[in-house]
Amino acid sequence: MALPALVRDLIPASTLTITSGDVDTAKRIIAERRGQLDARSQDRETAIRELKKLTTTQQGLDQRRSREITGPLQALATYLERRQDATEQAVSVLPQDQLRDRMPARPAAITAEAVSAYAAALAKAEAEARGSMACAAAAAGREASARLAELDTAAAGLRSGQQETVAIAVAEGEQLLDPAALDSVVAAEASARDAARRHRTDQAAAQSQIPQAASLDTAIRAGRARLSAVDALRGLLGDAKFHQYLTDRRARAAGRRQRNLRPAVRR
Repeated sequence: MALPALVRDLIPASTLTITSGDVDTAKRIIAERRGQLDARSQDRETAIRELKKLTTTQQGLDQRRSREITGPLQALATYLERRQDATEQAVSVLPQDQLRDRMPARPAAITAEAVSAYAAALAKAEAEARGSMACAAAAAGREASARLAELDTAAAGLRSGQQETVAIAVAEGEQLLDPAALDSVVAAEASARDAARRHRTDQAAAQSQIPQAASLDTAIRAGRARLSAVDALRGLLGDAKFHQYLTDRRARAAGRRQRNLRPAVRR
């Protein structure tokens, strides 16, 4: 069996010159090295245990960071993005949708600095949107008031039946958009629709009868011509006129025959 290099260096090269002192020295050195190896093994086990503790601590810190920092930041970024979606939808109804281009870019990374900057930019954009919406709401209110005034005027016309419309019972003091007032207006509108539908049906029926009426007109004109001829014939037949007509025709015919029987005069 080969001896370790450290032991070989401590003993003579020739085994015949080895003394008991050399053997004792080798044993002592081996014992020291074994003690050192055991100490290193204990240090290694201690280091492994400490590493496991550090790993557990690191996992706890990661979970705490996710729970207390990353998770809330992600939730905040999602909430801000939903607010931006709502703001963009709100400004889309404005007459000139110029605020959509002013909306901030959504954060590319979920960090405290990025989310904070995004929140500040979104707050500024929301303030501009609120101002524009307020102006648009005021303009819409003025327009609505003008339209309501026109409806009130129309309601007065409906009460009195002006402009060739059927009078509708709208009580004084009622707004035209009140449910009670709208009932009579809806009923009148339905009646007008029914009347218009009947008129369209009558019109279609009348238009379908136009060719028949044209044929009847032609037949009537032809009948009137025949009636005129019959009336003329009746006039000739009445009061012995027809007999006189026949007598005249016979006389004229006899005169022509006598002229034809005369001898021709020779020259």
